[in-house]
Amino acid sequence: MLVIDDSAVAQHVVRSRLEGVGFRVVTLDSPSSAAAAIAQHQPDVVVLDLDIPGLAVGSAEAMVSEIEGAPPIVIHSSLATAEVEARAAACGAVGAIAKTSDDGEFVR
Repeated sequence: MLVIDDSAVAQHVVRSRLEGVGFRVVTLDSPSSAAAAIAQHQPDVVVLDLDIPGLAVGSAEAMVSEIEGAPPIVIHSSLATAEVEARAAACGAVGAIAKTSDDGEFVR
């Protein structure tokens, strides 16, 4: 999996949760280098934070979804659930995950 989140803490939490259930995880702090990471690591899924400062609304999703051969995108955000689901649907993401402290809920 490729996890894109500007927060080092969030990257660590997501990596720990996913590696804890057997996934191999690569992290980035910006979608700007996603194409290279996807080509190099060939992840099955991209977990993308929508709250990356300095990026216009929708630009992170567009940057990743426009990469040829990009894997499915799952949106990861602390925004309200309805807003996250709407943005996920708008950019063609396959799903959305709320940032939560509940490990069981996250990996479901």
